[in-house]
Amino acid sequence: MWRKLKLDPGILLPVMLISIVGIISIYSATHSGETGSRGGPPVFTRHVTWLVIGFILMLLLSRMDYHSFAKFSPVLYGAILLTLVYLLIFGHKLSGMKGWFRLGPISIQPSEFMKIAVIMFIAYLFSDYSGKHISFTQFVFAGAVAGLPMFLIAAQPDFGTALVFAAIFGVFIYTMGLSRKFVTVLLLILIAAGAFMWVYVLKDYQKTRIHTFLKPETDPQKSGYHIIQSRIAIGNGGIIGKGFCSGDQSKLGFVPEKHTDFIFPVFAEEFGFLGSAIVVALYFFLIFRCLRIAERARDKLGAFLAVGFLGFFVFHVVINLGTVLGLVPTIGIPLPLMSYGGSATLSTMVGLGLVLNVASREF
Repeated sequence: MWRKLKLDPGILLPVMLISIVGIISIYSATHSGETGSRGGPPVFTRHVTWLVIGFILMLLLSRMDYHSFAKFSPVLYGAILLTLVYLLIFGHKLSGMKGWFRLGPISIQPSEFMKIAVIMFIAYLFSDYSGKHISFTQFVFAGAVAGLPMFLIAAQPDFGTALVFAAIFGVFIYTMGLSRKFVTVLLLILIAAGAFMWVYVLKDYQKTRIHTFLKPETDPQKSGYHIIQSRIAIGNGGIIGKGFCSGDQSKLGFVPEKHTDFIFPVFAEEFGFLGSAIVVALYFFLIFRCLRIAERARDKLGAFLAVGFLGFFVFHVVINLGTVLGLVPTIGIPLPLMSYGGSATLSTMVGLGLVLNVASREF
């Protein structure tokens, strides 16, 4: 079927398998009768619904010529940027952040779709780029495109999502090439920016998360709770796991945010090291395939679209897995295709649709 539709099986198969793993894990994490917020349908039902919608979008986008809709990326970028400004001024807080539009039982998070808009806009702007090294003007312009939404999202405050834009920007400028002098200046800017954010931007709870990451045992009942319980769940899985819906940490409610940011420990406890290794291998295979598509793209626009999605996707996977293993601080990053989240699921599927689109036009 995928040959007739020109769908790359190296993308489609791992996406389907990881999504199935996510469905199994979401069911296990929520099968105890959770009904969802405000009387809505169960989390499991909503997750499957968003996945189905996401697959349809992915297939539709894979059939369109990416050159055609890339031209509309400035309009898309501007429209979502305005929604972020609106939310910051008039939005109501949900889970402590002004990041969602509420439409009845559905919550829409514009920042997730902004990731795709930034990728498309920067790729479109630099589709004719042919230099050996990126110029200072180009660097500033690309930085502004990624930096504006990053600033607005950090002010919501959603520091984890804001960092994704830094990753996307970093991948783009690395791909376009940087001189040694530029790298030195950039490192100094990053150090200065990090110090500024620590003093003036980061909230107390965010600083506490960083301290806790370094030594979670100092506060096992509060800020260190997430990391400790996640490690226990993963360790409980052993080699082959405790079996489907049989994880003690998940079933007894010890794993926090078990259907969103900490979905991987739920799966790891039930399917053990072997199951976890297979899932991680699927992620790495998908990342490798996206990289190959970027290398073989027929033009700069296609290559930059694939590279931009790689920055987005790799950041999510590495930071989420690093968080549940206690290797990086907790910043609230979902695991693509596994964690629950309608907007996050749709944005990932749209990005994969773009990559499939580029792959179908390699030659």
